[in-house]
Amino acid sequence: MRGYTITANDQVTATTCVIKLKASDDSLPFVFIPGQYAAISFYSGFRSSAVRCFSIASSPTDEGVLEFGMRTAGKYTKAISRVAIGSKVKIRGPFGGFIFNKVRDQEAVFLAGGIGITPFISMLRYLTAINATNKITLIYSCRNQDDIPYLEELKELSAKNPNIHIVFTIFEGSVEKLYGSETFIGRVTSEVINHAVNGRFDSHAFYI
Repeated sequence: MRGYTITANDQVTATTCVIKLKASDDSLPFVFIPGQYAAISFYSGFRSSAVRCFSIASSPTDEGVLEFGMRTAGKYTKAISRVAIGSKVKIRGPFGGFIFNKVRDQEAVFLAGGIGITPFISMLRYLTAINATNKITLIYSCRNQDDIPYLEELKELSAKNPNIHIVFTIFEGSVEKLYGSETFIGRVTSEVINHAVNGRFDSHAFYI
């Protein structure tokens, strides 16, 4: 396991916190592929916590930095959301094969719901950082406009990278905060997906 220090711990929506970590000077480089996850443990008093796994939200291009977004719903996530900046955590990994093949998949659709956005944030950050030409459509479903993790960054990424197109589906409340973004009311349906790919299912890879 590698040692990291918490540099930010923010409650970004009512149900989601984002934790940023910086590697200790003596830690080996943490090499991962966008879409993978890591196991995290922290210290509660003098005891180490249980180990839980979370998708990595940062890009591999952010050397020495790791970021995790998590829904603060259970005992573990509520506890880690209260851990102070400067505290030490242990990271093990990376794990998982949910990775984007940028050579094979020139056109792809990412389908995410709620906190399931985290592996896709890593992929979108990475593809933008390396100026990849892959054309990505993200269909992102959330309960309401006030509980969309990474909303402003998603808007920025789609504005900065012409190869990223984002479609929101919101099934509760108003959507004025999404003005200027393509937005559907309700849940993800076959009609939404068909619209996003313009009927060209066979030319797209789908990551769910």
